[in-house]
Amino acid sequence: MRKLGFVGCGTMGKRMALNVIRAGYPLVVYDIDPAPIEQLVAAGATEAGSPREVAEQSEVILTSLPYPSDVEQVICGPDGILDGAKKGLTIIDTSTIDPKTARKLAKRVAEKEIHLLHAPLSGGPDGAAAGTLTVMVGGERKIYDECKEILNAIGRRLFYIGEDAGLAAAVKLCHNIMGEMEMIAMAETVVFGIKLGLAPETIFEVLNTIRGGDWTLEHKYPYPGVVSHYPANRDFEPQFFNDLMAKDMGLVTQTAKEMKLPLLMTTLAHQMCEATSAIGLGRKDFSAVAILIRRLAGESQGGSLPMLMPAGRRWVLLLITSTLCACSGAGSAWLFGTLLSLYPNQGLVFEPKLYVLAGEFAAALVTFLVGAVIAFIQLFMLFIQSFRGERL
Repeated sequence: MRKLGFVGCGTMGKRMALNVIRAGYPLVVYDIDPAPIEQLVAAGATEAGSPREVAEQSEVILTSLPYPSDVEQVICGPDGILDGAKKGLTIIDTSTIDPKTARKLAKRVAEKEIHLLHAPLSGGPDGAAAGTLTVMVGGERKIYDECKEILNAIGRRLFYIGEDAGLAAAVKLCHNIMGEMEMIAMAETVVFGIKLGLAPETIFEVLNTIRGGDWTLEHKYPYPGVVSHYPANRDFEPQFFNDLMAKDMGLVTQTAKEMKLPLLMTTLAHQMCEATSAIGLGRKDFSAVAILIRRLAGESQGGSLPMLMPAGRRWVLLLITSTLCACSGAGSAWLFGTLLSLYPNQGLVFEPKLYVLAGEFAAALVTFLVGAVIAFIQLFMLFIQSFRGERL
């Protein structure tokens, strides 16, 4: 059997690598995190110290990495795959990257007489563990045919997209657009129904009957207490991190921008992903966007949107601005008194000293007013936090 390598043994990679081992392939593995490597070595893999070492011992290398920059670094960077690759090596990159990067990498490795198949996935960690992933493949048809047996070790459904590696990246991004926008639509649907008095169980039962086979309903219904094994019922335990969905949607919007293609709803969906991460839910499942939507709707179970600043910091800022107000107020009063004492009975004489004092008075007065406004805002926000029951 062909000697295989695997670089990137995280949530998806480790599960795929285990299936490759079960299929009987000799496997060399590398990851920056030693924990999954220990598990894979215990299952029969051989550890390497770098992507270069993996390449030196492999005929085909699979990669599973979070970001396009990671893929470029692993393949083309120092101590990377190209540094140890022999002519004829095949790289199967299963990462989600943008079409531009996929095409650039395919061209770069071809210069070294190395082959690249870009093969992004769908199915999540459960599919990776069960070997039932959907694999979308772009690259040379001959190389794809030679690697089908390997791909069948990690996936059940293979789609050959075409000779252009970038087309596989494109279809994966299309899939992610649909996935995120359907998730947002589902979350807003549930909030809308609940606000109208419907029980979340009723919404699920009726929609699941009417829309039988809807993946979002069947796997990601965004309300706890309805289906026990859904992420929403396990504190949005991640099957696919929201941070990674935000990254993927960012690849979509960046690619669309380069094409001068307006994708209005997709751009909004990307911003909602980013907002979900911004409120501390980036490491939750991407269906946690439902928490953001419920909070925006004021639903008590969803909690309230966090304040822009913790209450403790507001007290510190209030103390500083109050001190600033007191000092600037006292200073402006003293300067005003000095100005009056210099004002001659016959009328105002424009002397240089008077100009300086007038400028200092104006500056002190503005500082006082700005400080007073900031202090008022902090007092108001502290009142709102107290009214909402947040810890002060």
